[in-house]
Amino acid sequence: MVLATKKKFTPEEYLAMEQAAEYKSEFFQGEIFAMAGGSFNHNVIVGNTLRYFHF
Repeated sequence: MVLATKKKFTPEEYLAMEQAAEYKSEFFQGEIFAMAGGSFNHNVIVGNTLRYFHF
């Protein structure tokens, strides 16, 4: 049985892809993982916090 090898990315490759990406991802030891989006409640909390600190 042949196993597929995963491509390891350099930090520079990751940053170039992240600038053009439509979603956020994270980079760890040469691998790129999609990040989950924030929930509605999360966005409300962030908005309230920013408003409190006048950002």
